[in-house]
Amino acid sequence: MIDNLIFPIYKNKELLNTLLESKDMVKILLLEELWLEDTLHMGDSNYVLNYRDLYNMDIDSLKILGLPYDNDIEIFLKSRNYLGGNTNFHIEYSLSSVEYGNLDGFYERIENIIFFDNKRFLLFKEQVELLNEIDGYNANNLDEQGLFLAKVKKKRYKS
Repeated sequence: MIDNLIFPIYKNKELLNTLLESKDMVKILLLEELWLEDTLHMGDSNYVLNYRDLYNMDIDSLKILGLPYDNDIEIFLKSRNYLGGNTNFHIEYSLSSVEYGNLDGFYERIENIIFFDNKRFLLFKEQVELLNEIDGYNANNLDEQGLFLAKVKKKRYKS
């Protein structure tokens, strides 16, 4: 990749000449397109693509940039303790890959990406919403525990 790349590149003739000889030409032109679409942003010392913007990119673009694009993740839910009389009630989830099996204890989740071994999976929007809702749940309201359980089970089947 070309060092010290500054977008937009179409204004820099020297860089364009170097780009024509680069093996990363397609990748750089794609990044330029993302910059012009205001999808790629300047960070402190690099360029940043927001996690949610991955959903707006086609699979070929994700592949070219080496970003996650596939998803064989299933989410399984387990409720713990009993409903309505216990503030210790909570819902746990388990992530499983069709190819790798149970991922619990072996993956890291950052926003909508699951990192497992040398593999990265892009979660569907619905899966991210479900996991965020479960992670943010507070069981203090005993009357709403049953509604919450029904709601997340319904979302699980939609994801």
